[in-house]
Amino acid sequence: MNKVLFTLFIIQSALFYSCGKKENSASPEYREIIHAVYASGKVLPQNHYQVFSKFPGYVIQVHVESGQVINAGAPLISIKNEMNEYSIANARNQYKLAEENADEKGSMMIALKQEVESARSKFLLDSINYIRNKSLIEKQAVSKSTFDQSETQYAISKHNYRRAAENFSVAKNRLQVEKLNAYNQLQSLISAKGDYDIHSLINGKIYDVNADPGGLVSSIKPLFDIGDASEYEAELEIDETDISFIKEGQKVVYSIDAYRDRNFSGVITRIYPKVNALTKTCRVTATFENPDSLSLFSGLSLEANIVIEEGKKALVIPREFVRSGNQVMVKGEDKPRTIVKGIEDLEYVEVISGIDEHVTLVRF
Repeated sequence: MNKVLFTLFIIQSALFYSCGKKENSASPEYREIIHAVYASGKVLPQNHYQVFSKFPGYVIQVHVESGQVINAGAPLISIKNEMNEYSIANARNQYKLAEENADEKGSMMIALKQEVESARSKFLLDSINYIRNKSLIEKQAVSKSTFDQSETQYAISKHNYRRAAENFSVAKNRLQVEKLNAYNQLQSLISAKGDYDIHSLINGKIYDVNADPGGLVSSIKPLFDIGDASEYEAELEIDETDISFIKEGQKVVYSIDAYRDRNFSGVITRIYPKVNALTKTCRVTATFENPDSLSLFSGLSLEANIVIEEGKKALVIPREFVRSGNQVMVKGEDKPRTIVKGIEDLEYVEVISGIDEHVTLVRF
């Protein structure tokens, strides 16, 4: 979005210089300014959402049409679910396999138990050998190297036995979960087989319909756009360099090309904490006051000015009289002065300090 932070200067006295004519001098003046941030966006109905089908199939009947006002719970569409027998058979086989794997008498559980028992037997044998050598070395009846070897083997066997027992417990729980998941998947496919209807979640209006009787539907294509019938909101995109100025509750003024002779306004209601990596913008939502109760189109493009500060008296000068280093040349002085700048746009600069309204500036 090639828009940046800008400032509106409301002129209350004569212009600095005539339009189209460059003057060699200018005097700072106090003027009322409005500090605002530009945003682009679109109008959306409140509580807007899209309707998707949970399963693939084809349309039996569409119960609503675009522009229709509906109540919560109203039927929108009837769909024939074409969940084929192959999918159900595959899910049944997966459940059978998971059930066999989780069975205490099944081959997988038996193999896991055998691993634990083998590790346990090795641990018991090495324990006996370690205890015997420990007793013998105290009597100096065995070499230290033999004792050290038995002690090391005992520690290894103990670790392996503990790990085998833990692996068995984890594997047993995992197999039980896999069995439950496979069962739930099978039941879900069986229960979904046949026809089903989709109903509206809210009182609202149908803004778009993407389904026809006999047409195919999928779980990734939206079937309907639904939202409030008369209340709207604005979804705005703000440049990431300006987002630090934005706060909830700030006033927003909208301009819509389709309604050039009307003014709209609102306030910021939500700031989303994520930057779009592609557009380098942040998403913000705001209320959209519609005093004339116009029936607006969902998705209308708009431009917005978010008011950061207004009604502020500030000392301003033409931007072209400021050179690098924030320096200006005062008439009658040999050396330039350095000013502290505030808000600025493409034409004007706010002066915080460095000069007052009594000086006259000249070009370098």
